[in-house]
Amino acid sequence: MLPRSSSQGIPSEIQAKLDLFFTDLQNIGVFYIGHGVINDKGKHTGYFSNKEWGAHYIDNQFFFHEPILGNFQENQIDLISWTGLKDAHSIAKQRKDFTQVTSGMTLYKKEGDFNTFFNLGFNDEIDLAKFAFLKRDLLLAYFHIFNDCHLQWRKQTLD
Repeated sequence: MLPRSSSQGIPSEIQAKLDLFFTDLQNIGVFYIGHGVINDKGKHTGYFSNKEWGAHYIDNQFFFHEPILGNFQENQIDLISWTGLKDAHSIAKQRKDFTQVTSGMTLYKKEGDFNTFFNLGFNDEIDLAKFAFLKRDLLLAYFHIFNDCHLQWRKQTLD
């Protein structure tokens, strides 16, 4: 089980760097990206391509009730579809209202003492399994890029 002790956004210089990569992913239909890093002590930092949503997420401490993490903890899988998430706190509805996503999925990877989550949102209903299959190599490459940028900062400053 992942502990949850703190949550904050990333600094503006890391945000700007990751925004450039988000622009690349928009070209293949990705409408929203969130990238979370959680160390084994439960400290979370997050990138949000929609800055208003990111501020709202952090301000309202949604990390502590995040249904994506609840689903992950129950199933321990590397790919989580957002369609089946239990959402007692309506985080998914608020995410949809802020970002206009209609569907999404999360890729997960363990990196040493860190758990990384790559959240991809779409504003069209798509076949997530087909998209993940056809774009697998590209998505994994960008997941790796996001992990490198975000984790490098985390390892140098917070952990």
